[in-house]
Amino acid sequence: MPCDVILHTEPRFVELVFTGSVSRSEMEPAAIQALEGCDRMQTSRLMCDCTQLSGGHSVSDLYELAGRLSASPLAATVREAVLLPSLPAMQADAQFWRATASNRGAQVQVFADRQAAMDWLLLQA
Repeated sequence: MPCDVILHTEPRFVELVFTGSVSRSEMEPAAIQALEGCDRMQTSRLMCDCTQLSGGHSVSDLYELAGRLSASPLAATVREAVLLPSLPAMQADAQFWRATASNRGAQVQVFADRQAAMDWLLLQA
């Protein structure tokens, strides 16, 4: 499965894992499921693990997804840490996601290291 949503209880956060090629039609429902998981768990912490992401979508898809998600009241409360993909082209897409989502008011940071991402997520009480 190219998208998996994991609900962690200690520490409490939601993790969205992308593996391989992920299309726009797969990415959007997974992102919505992750936001709903944050709401159910009453947490604003979202880890997006893109380390194994290899493509399947375009920058335009990311731009449109950021626009649709920013309309959700759930998105306004989420703090998202993105783990960078290993592929350089996908790293550029992750940086584009950070900029696009941030321009729409989201709290998004990208990280090469999982521990640094967790430290940033846990700064928020």
